[in-house]
Amino acid sequence: MKTSLGRRRSPIGLAIGARHIHAVQLCRGRRDEAPRLAVAAGFRRAEPGASVSVSELERVRDALDRQGFVGAGVVLVAPGDRIIGGVLDVPPRSSGAPLDQIVRNELARGNRVEASQIECGWWELPPGVRETEGCQVIALACRHEDALALLEPCTAAGLDVVAIDAPGPALARAVRAKVAGQSGLSGVLEVGAESALLVVLRGGTIVYERLLAEGGTQTTVALLVRKLAVDEQTAEFLLGRVGVDGSDVELADEAELVAEARAVIAESADQLASEVHASAAYAGRRYAEDMQRLLLIGTGAAVPGLGERIARRLEVPVSLATLGDLYPTRENACTSASLSSPAAILAAGLAMHEEGWR
Repeated sequence: MKTSLGRRRSPIGLAIGARHIHAVQLCRGRRDEAPRLAVAAGFRRAEPGASVSVSELERVRDALDRQGFVGAGVVLVAPGDRIIGGVLDVPPRSSGAPLDQIVRNELARGNRVEASQIECGWWELPPGVRETEGCQVIALACRHEDALALLEPCTAAGLDVVAIDAPGPALARAVRAKVAGQSGLSGVLEVGAESALLVVLRGGTIVYERLLAEGGTQTTVALLVRKLAVDEQTAEFLLGRVGVDGSDVELADEAELVAEARAVIAESADQLASEVHASAAYAGRRYAEDMQRLLLIGTGAAVPGLGERIARRLEVPVSLATLGDLYPTRENACTSASLSSPAAILAAGLAMHEEGWR
């Protein structure tokens, strides 16, 4: 790939999902304070749901080079179902206790893994309405074996992996400028293919996160296949073009099918909204605050009417966020349709992993 231009380009955020791969690189001029979007791209997976192969990553690497990405350094995201985490009570910083070691050991013990077999990160939660003698932290970790399974094909494909990040912190980083200074709690809901991830922020700090294993679009696709007796391709078409309240001229003569599909999709959306509501209420009790807004992102965010349906159920404003909403674009930026896609935001958060780009 092209050589780096010093610190004017960020590492490449490379979000490898079950069905898509998204890449984002940020830039800044000498007088710029905020990062700008330099280039973004998205690719369909060659084999949806399969582990990413060296040959697929080599094709992605070559495509990134052609599209204007600079350097081979990438930041990857660990799959959400490979992250272990928890909220831990630890001594206050003023105690001088070895907090890194304590957090690692407690997280490992709670998840029945060896402390030497995980990489761990943590941050302190803001004080809640109930005072405690110590403090509480959110800790996240990835097993070495899971990290290596992601690292090895990338290295073999000629990519220089500078870090592996967790999805929650990457999402929080990506939207921090949009929620900074806002009162109350802010939610970020990433609806992916295999699952959904809810991150609740207070200011720019994550105070709660939850993986919703049944919240992905493939759960709804499976319901459509089973309840409407259609094939998977038709189900995906109905989800993407009809959704909760969309319409499609190609289905003008299929009013009954459209109505049945809408009912199934609405039922799935209501279930997702119920899970989000319960999670937000749990987080809110710590701070005696309600969630005031929800950003909807991910491949499933573009399902017609999904945001509106969730907003009605939660009675909270829901907005669809895209890269173009969150990041100014440099003049003559080389971007693809990813600029208007809500699915590429995770990759932008990965690109901001290094301290100087936050």
